[in-house]
Amino acid sequence: MTKVRMEREEAALRELGVTRAGARVRWLLILGFLLTIIMVPILQTWKEWRLVRSGNPSPFACFMSTFPRATSAGKSAIASGFIPAVASADRLLKEGFHQFEQSLEKESVLTHRLLPRFQCLAIKYLGLGNEKVILGRSNWLYYRPDIEYLTGGAFPVASGARLGGKIARAADPIPALKAFHDDLSKRGITLLIVPVPVKPMIEPEYLSMAPCGEARGLQNPSYATFVQDLRSEGVEVMDLTTLLLNRKHSDGRPQYLHRDTHWTPDAMEAVAESLAKRVSGLLPEDFQNSSLQASEMPVTVRNAGDLVGMLDLPKSSSLFPEEEVGIYPRQGSDGGHWKPDPSSPIFLLGDSFARIYSAADLHWGRDAGLAERLSAHLGHDIDVLAINAGGSSSVRQSLARSTCRLDGKKVLLYEFSMRELAGGDWKLIPLPRSDSSVPKREETKDSLTITGTVVEASEMPPPGTTPYRDFVRSLHLRDVEGGPTRDILVFVQAIRDRCLTGAELLRSGDRITLHLKPWAKVEESFGSLNRSELGGGASELPDVFWSSDY
Repeated sequence: MTKVRMEREEAALRELGVTRAGARVRWLLILGFLLTIIMVPILQTWKEWRLVRSGNPSPFACFMSTFPRATSAGKSAIASGFIPAVASADRLLKEGFHQFEQSLEKESVLTHRLLPRFQCLAIKYLGLGNEKVILGRSNWLYYRPDIEYLTGGAFPVASGARLGGKIARAADPIPALKAFHDDLSKRGITLLIVPVPVKPMIEPEYLSMAPCGEARGLQNPSYATFVQDLRSEGVEVMDLTTLLLNRKHSDGRPQYLHRDTHWTPDAMEAVAESLAKRVSGLLPEDFQNSSLQASEMPVTVRNAGDLVGMLDLPKSSSLFPEEEVGIYPRQGSDGGHWKPDPSSPIFLLGDSFARIYSAADLHWGRDAGLAERLSAHLGHDIDVLAINAGGSSSVRQSLARSTCRLDGKKVLLYEFSMRELAGGDWKLIPLPRSDSSVPKREETKDSLTITGTVVEASEMPPPGTTPYRDFVRSLHLRDVEGGPTRDILVFVQAIRDRCLTGAELLRSGDRITLHLKPWAKVEESFGSLNRSELGGGASELPDVFWSSDY
């Protein structure tokens, strides 16, 4: 055996030994290799130089500023010992490296020039999506977190497992929902939980060759226990899965959009009608006696879908044509756009499933979302608070900041996507007994300019990795000059129409100057955008502002 192996090795060496390449070919290969590895950094440097020249923030310049901040942090912590000083500097350097890596991943020259074209080829010839979008049969698209909800195991555990075994957020939704129920009960408000099935539960057939009827039981293994546990505590849970599956198998039409994460207008209409029947018996008699106005003039809207946007295809791509649906907009009492009624005894808390067809930023029309259609079936307008991707904590956090919105409420419908059960932040957010428990403060000016130090900045996803075009980041500022207090919370827009604004480069230790407006004065315009909230004491700061500097 040894003799055979040696003969093969000798034959290979002889074959390699007779390979001939002229000097010109050798130099061309060497130059091609060097250009390949050198041109990308050169082009990226040129791009960042142009950013600096135009006065825009440069990812590399922001990264380099990390070193003096780390040195300063180390000197400040040296009084506590050598190890704390090194740890403080190391934390800032790691944070700077991580943010620089994220910026390059999404904003590099190579990404902008080549990735969209490569994605087109991967879809067309290989049937591949990307890290967040899965391509099904017949050009159906699916959101990977929706599929992970069904395949990721028991959801209180799965949430931490995907973070390397370290749970960085409150993963179990049951304690948060029980506490929310108890706080509402003390106010005489009935809570109805409305989990919305994810798309693969209702439309699984385009992910496999199995007949549609064989996939009726798709569900996370923890969900049955979740529902049973809540109902045993007196918390009502609405079952939409059976409703949507029965509709699908009775008329054969999809209940979810082909290339979007959300339901169709017809499916949402059926849910609104079912909710109206469920809550009507819980309302005052004068609210029940109404003239039913469920049908308005239909309007046709077209859109490619949020999942197509996440594929980051070239603008000229025609791989996925726009989908057309009919919606039923509801006018406001003044004949203009529909507005929530703060005096209504019904309050809808929700996420983008409540906002789809309701808000212009989701690009599926407006004034025809879940709140509007529920109002139409009830014959009375309702109150609503909905935030994109905010079903687990952001809507509860917003409600805790303005509990006066609960005055006069009898029923609260809490809608959220089922994927939030596995991936949401279910921290406990107590509702103050009344706004009178919050110390009264002097009214803040309509606008002000402050200078403060960033103590903490909330995490944010890279652009294009969520179904939403916009993202708002939270900043905790301390040692504030020009503000009402020394500690304030500021919201800034970090992603606008899938493009970074520069706010993603802000990190702890930065001393910044911002032009602010009180959050209460702009919440109607920006409060529904997808955002990340800070935890701990920062979430309880009474002074909350919005900055339009980004």
